[in-house]
Amino acid sequence: MPLPSQPMEYADALAFARQRGVLPTTLTSDELQALPAEIRRSAFFSSQVTEAGLLQDMQDQLGELTRGVSDGPGLGLDQPTVRLKLKQIIARSGYQPAAGRQGTISDLRTDARLNLIIETQQRLAQGYGQFQRANSGGARLAFPAQELVRLYQRRVPRGFEEIKGRIVERNPKYWLDRWQAAGGEVYDGRMIALKDSPVWEGISRFGTPWPPFDFNSGMGVKNVGRRECLRLGLIEPDQKIEDPRPQYALDDGMAASGNFDAALLQRLQDSLKSGLGQDFQVNADGILEAA
Repeated sequence: MPLPSQPMEYADALAFARQRGVLPTTLTSDELQALPAEIRRSAFFSSQVTEAGLLQDMQDQLGELTRGVSDGPGLGLDQPTVRLKLKQIIARSGYQPAAGRQGTISDLRTDARLNLIIETQQRLAQGYGQFQRANSGGARLAFPAQELVRLYQRRVPRGFEEIKGRIVERNPKYWLDRWQAAGGEVYDGRMIALKDSPVWEGISRFGTPWPPFDFNSGMGVKNVGRRECLRLGLIEPDQKIEDPRPQYALDDGMAASGNFDAALLQRLQDSLKSGLGQDFQVNADGILEAA
């Protein structure tokens, strides 16, 4: 996994890891994906984890992991130490998985679930830092677009399935289908879009226009230069490159405590109603749950 390579990337990655509000919820991973993009990127949550204090403690530890990457070796925590600390926090919290889910990926106490959380949050933080640098004025001028590419190999990529030890092809065009479903165009067989295209948020499970775009995904982005963008017709020769995108306000629509404003509550309710066919409520303990 590439690490941030510039001081500003480090600072942005650390801000992402530390500044989001926590979102206690009983919703499943698929239900959470129906939330508006600004909530998915500005809140730290884990499927069916309802304890705000537990989420805050977890977020603090993940911030320390990012600080170790950004400030230098020995100054933060490494992944095994963070995993051990998270296990201790979870044990003290009295957390219990849903009935029948003990020992599965749904169980917050398992290495598999914790590794998934740690890797996802670390990659999201690093991706945020790299996104901010890639969208500076000079970077946007030289590289107006980017291409969705595979950066990391996966034993069982999306679109494939393991059956009795064999990797079976189901839909090798999985990411191409997902790209086009989000409104993405294909150029010479390549998935390319301007950096400010909504397709980047459209393909993301997390509502972010930077990778990773899904759990355990090996897909990432590669810059596409101005000359190539002209050849492909993405921009015109005299087209002015707009000012860099503003930094995402990580707490858009919600306070650090995880509280929602009234307008966003209505948007949440509408999105869950249309996407899932059900209502939701924020109960007296501040937990987002299906009504």
